[in-house]
Amino acid sequence: MTMFDTTIQMPGGAWQYCPVHWEPLPEAYAYSSGEAHVYLAVMDEHQHLFSARSDLQRGNKDNTFPAEGMSSLGRQRCLALAMRHFLFSLILGMPADTLHFDRNGAGKPHIQLPDGSTPFHFNQSHVDKYVLLVVSDAPCGIDMEILRDPRRYSNVLRHGFPPDWSARLMNLTGAPERQQRLFTEYWTALESLYKKEGSPSLRSFLRARMPQGGMAESRVPREEFWGCHFNVDGKHVACITLSRAAQALRWFKIRVPAFPVQ
Repeated sequence: MTMFDTTIQMPGGAWQYCPVHWEPLPEAYAYSSGEAHVYLAVMDEHQHLFSARSDLQRGNKDNTFPAEGMSSLGRQRCLALAMRHFLFSLILGMPADTLHFDRNGAGKPHIQLPDGSTPFHFNQSHVDKYVLLVVSDAPCGIDMEILRDPRRYSNVLRHGFPPDWSARLMNLTGAPERQQRLFTEYWTALESLYKKEGSPSLRSFLRARMPQGGMAESRVPREEFWGCHFNVDGKHVACITLSRAAQALRWFKIRVPAFPVQ
């Protein structure tokens, strides 16, 4: 019996389990319309990004930050920012330091070209030593989590999941390893859907979809979606959600080079 759910169902769509085979980014790389590309970067392979200052990190007063003494979260964010600049410079054929990223009213990042257009969608997630990024020409979301023990999230079981998901998890109390994996698969599926839709907050998203612990059939339009869940390694589970099925999924393990700093 497989350790993984092949399909996770929810009104409006489903997530399929996808085996992953990471390949290096080819020299003649290009994105094709209708596809979804998923990229993985490992922190340990990017010390060169943390050994110098970069003004691409936002949030500090002078728009720069020193790598020395940077927290683990700071390094994750640095690598995530470098990934998006590097990859979109390849996809768009533009210098990395000329790209402009903005956020919508809900805080979801997007790339904006000089003419105001947003031809591609992307989303990112980072946990521990991994950073993931998905690119599509349709709205998308991605989430990655380390395996979680559902006993620590009783409120999520009662109010955050559809009743059939919670019931299935409760039936696995005698199989803790399977229960942890299924709980984390559900968690990443729901959060990647939330990130795809760009709701103002996760709490409002859950309240709208599952008032009183049930699926909100009448209050929420059934926006169609498609997704897949996969394993990054034995302890990390991830999921992507798209507004439509991808014509092809491609998986790349990348190493981000240093890029020019403005």
